[in-house]
Amino acid sequence: MIRLSFLRLVCCVAIQAFAVVAQAAYPDKPVQYIIPFAPGGESDIAARLQQQVFKVKYNQELIVSNKSGAGGALAWSQLNGMPGDGYMIMGVNLPHIVLQPLEPGTQFKTEDITPVYFFHYTPDALIVLGNHVSGAMSYSTLAIQQKGKMRMLAVATEKRLPQFPDVPTFKELGLNWVDGAYRGIGVPKSTPPDVRKMVSDMMDVVNKDPELRRRMTEGGFEVTDIGIDQVPAFVKERSADYLKAAKGLGMVK
Repeated sequence: MIRLSFLRLVCCVAIQAFAVVAQAAYPDKPVQYIIPFAPGGESDIAARLQQQVFKVKYNQELIVSNKSGAGGALAWSQLNGMPGDGYMIMGVNLPHIVLQPLEPGTQFKTEDITPVYFFHYTPDALIVLGNHVSGAMSYSTLAIQQKGKMRMLAVATEKRLPQFPDVPTFKELGLNWVDGAYRGIGVPKSTPPDVRKMVSDMMDVVNKDPELRRRMTEGGFEVTDIGIDQVPAFVKERSADYLKAAKGLGMVK
């Protein structure tokens, strides 16, 4: 009995040691990173920046591929059919994954999506486009890309953007509005909790690279560091606000 118990103990220690080594080695091969939108958009731009940092940090390839369709819904509807091994990750966006399922025919539900990290958001911005439209709600990134061709009137950030020091925030104008489109990483629902944590930690390392953060900020992105422990509460809070707004617009009864 003593010998049997000892052997069991040795096996348990070996298994735990193997798990620690496996975790420490992650990622030890290329990671597939699917962007649910066409090339050239904010999600794609961010992924290409992350790709460069990932190569340096992990000496592995972050293989970015675009799978556009239905405003992201095509890829999100297929996420849970992919391997849950940590080597298949997908970009996820808020409020998209909350509001899209309210539309008839959407092939996924919000609870089907498993976010593990949110790395930035593009602040909402009120802009006027010269000789085209009277005004539009867009993002700060467009205001930077089209600087000189349009004018931004207000931005939904805590502080004024360095690129537009003369443009007030909505809070300065009396509206408590700090929001935008959040972008993050999701994994298939079959991904085990420890692997979800590894993916989240990996993206946190990438996201905290100083050069990446500088380039994100210059591009009009507001950097966030929302890891897996914070994700459930964050998504719950944002979802409540989105659904409240949707109800006010008649999208939800």
